[in-house]
Amino acid sequence: MVLGTFNHLILSKVMLKRPLELIPYADRLFKVFRRVLEPTDAVDQRVFRGQEGRRKDILMAALTEFEKHGYEGATIARIAKRAGVTQPTIYEYFKSKEDLLYSIPEVAMQDFLKSLEESLRNLDNPVNRLYNFILHQVRSVRDAPTYYRLLIMELRNNPGFYDSPGYRSLREYSARFVEIVKEGAASGYFRDDVDITCVQNLYFGTFDDLTIQFLLDGKQQYIVGVSEYLFDLTYRALKKD
Repeated sequence: MVLGTFNHLILSKVMLKRPLELIPYADRLFKVFRRVLEPTDAVDQRVFRGQEGRRKDILMAALTEFEKHGYEGATIARIAKRAGVTQPTIYEYFKSKEDLLYSIPEVAMQDFLKSLEESLRNLDNPVNRLYNFILHQVRSVRDAPTYYRLLIMELRNNPGFYDSPGYRSLREYSARFVEIVKEGAASGYFRDDVDITCVQNLYFGTFDDLTIQFLLDGKQQYIVGVSEYLFDLTYRALKKD
């Protein structure tokens, strides 16, 4: 949890060049960690669902080739062969191999966002919306491990990705988390003085850490348990005293 949070912070500072005074910010994080750690009494979606035609075939082929050979090792020729199209056909849809790489998250997140909105549609209680957001995101790792490997191994460390529509799609997804937290604070379900930035880094940093562990061991039976853990962790940081 702690390491994942700091990894998320450092990634934001280095890759996005965001101004961040780490020492003063540590005080804010400490308050969140203390709240989280103190004792207390207290439908499967696929990445490319709905995508049809050659563009989908090319993206699916590229996803496989990038995972198998890495970005540098993958070639347009291999991608075209796997997709069952010619190389010129790929360039009708994508400007370059880099454009193809960056397009995968954009398409994936469109489907993730659509299914997320469906799962949250009839939930008015921010606490329930928070739990379902977390469950949805954890399930997305289970259902699309190849995509998440690509995201972590090839995209996260690529500076150009942070200027792409694919990254903006990721931000749109994470914005739903912030909306739920703000809604809960405004309606009295969560603390009204919640430090949203700290909680956001806590949640997504821990989520990234758990995602890497899942991709390494692939133990799908722990999906619900991971969701419960993430929810409990996040809710402790948000709940009123």
